Parts: sequence; C-alpha cells; structure tokens
Amino acid sequence: MTAEIKRCLSINAFFMKNFIPIFLFIIIFPVFSFSGDSLKINQMTLYFQSDTGNKKFIAYIKKDLISRLKLLNDFYGIFPSKTYKIYLLEDKGRFNNFSKNDLPEWSSAIAYIKSNTIILKINSAEDVIESSKTLVHELSHLLLYHHFNRKYTPVWINEGLAEYMAGKDISVSEKTIIANALWANTLISLTRIDSLLTFNGIEARLAYLESFSAVSYFIHKHGMDSLYLLLGNISNTNNINHAFLKTVGYDFIDFELDWYNELEDKYIWLIILNLDNLIWISITILAITVFISIKIRNKKKIDNWNVSDEYEY
Repeated sequence: MTAEIKRCLSINAFFMKNFIPIFLFIIIFPVFSFSGDSLKINQMTLYFQSDTGNKKFIAYIKKDLISRLKLLNDFYGIFPSKTYKIYLLEDKGRFNNFSKNDLPEWSSAIAYIKSNTIILKINSAEDVIESSKTLVHELSHLLLYHHFNRKYTPVWINEGLAEYMAGKDISVSEKTIIANALWANTLISLTRIDSLLTFNGIEARLAYLESFSAVSYFIHKHGMDSLYLLLGNISNTNNINHAFLKTVGYDFIDFELDWYNELEDKYIWLIILNLDNLIWISITILAITVFISIKIRNKKKIDNWNVSDEYEY
C-alpha cells in the first residue's frame, strides 16, 4: 500500500461492547457487478444492495437516512450530482474479501473515494440500528474529500466532523474515559491523531472521542460557517496554523489549549465515576461513617456513666 493510500485511511471512533467499529476510506476499489434499490436526494443518488437480498433492511436504512442527511446538506449545500453505491454485507468473509485484509478485524465500514462506494458490515442488531449513522459518517468523508479539492484534511477534523454529521452524542461512560485521560495525563495531541492507524484499541477510542469533542468545541465557539471556512483555508494553505489564523484570528496551538481547558472544566469531576475510584471513595466514606458512629456511641456511654454517677451522690 503506497504512502498516498495510507494517508487517506481514516478510522471512526464509535465503540460498541467489546469491539471497535473502524471506518476507513481508501482510493482503490475492486470491480464487481451491482444491482439494487435506490434513493435520490436532490442531485445525489444512493444505490443500495444487500448481499442477502434483505429488502426490509434496505427500506429501513433508507427511511432513517433521510432525516439524518440534513446536517450534511446544510454544511455542504446542494449535494453533488454523483451516484454513491452502498453495499450492506452480512457475510463477514465477503466483507474481508473486499478489504483484501487491509482492515483490522474489528472494522465495520469502508468508503472508496474514487468509485464513490461505501461498504458496511452488518453482523448484529446494533449494526442495523447504527447503520444509517455509519452511512452518514462515511458520506461525510466522501463529500469532504471531493468538496475541498481532494486535499488532505487533518484526521481529527475529518473524523470529528464525520461523527458530528452522524449525530453523535458523548455518553457518560465516554465522558468518563476523557476524564480518566485528563487525570492520568494521557490525552492524545490532536496532531498525533494523524497516526491513528498505529494506535491500539484503547488509544483509538480516546482519539475518536477527542476528535469529536474538539470539532464540537470549535463549532460551539465559532459556528459551522467558520468550520467550513477553516476547511477551505486548510485546503488552500496546506498549513493548519495559517488556516486558523486566517479563519479565527489565533493559531491552532491556542485552539488546542483552549479546548483542553474546556475538557478539564467539563469532565474532570467525572473521575469519581471510575470504578476503582468509586471503590476507594466508598471505602473512605464507610471508614468515616464507622469512625463517627463509634465516636457517637462512645459519647453516649460516657454521658450515661455521668448520669449514673449523679444518682449515686
């Protein structure tokens, strides 16, 4: 695999149970025949095919997808006049054949840029429930690539924006992961997320949460229009510091520091939800409670002795 292709790979941060669904987009795509159902939205056409011929699932994902495309439409404007092919593969072996073993075992979706093709692996009920979100995530990668002149975008922005477009919301358990990283001083710098494919599962999960959090923070602070301008400036200057200065008046390092401070303000208190911490806190509270109870009991005994002494006189 060339450096050019590797650079275009991207992994998604959504985790479910004991595996990490990884979403990647690459340039070369194997040739195979296609036929299936379709969905046309403005100028964009989505063709669907299930390897098991599951028409009910195709109908479900089409219906759920329509409501989820609003953010993409608002951000990119009118969808391009392109046809995107969507393959829903319930056969794990077939999915692996398409990836040619280039994907991790836990990967669950691929987007092929030049052929505008997305492949989703559907192995569980949760995969079905999340399928439309996953599809929006992958469409975001393709639209971003084509919309900004096929220039490289920092992975943290690419993945964070894709998660934002898919309607992600950070759960309490995911917030606790960020809190633990803050406490342990193991947050990953945003620039290092470009090396995402070298991360282990735990690091990758944190990287995706950070990416989504950083993009959400930028949008909250500056708005979607500014994010669009930032992406354009990154494409034009190929320098993230210059792009930030031109877009918001301060550089990328200052943004990362501001975002880091925001994380501390919002999440550090969640460290108490860590199981180990809960155990120690519970033990401490129990010890204090026992100590106070003993003190109160002893005081009552002393008071009773004093009363008894008074009666003897």
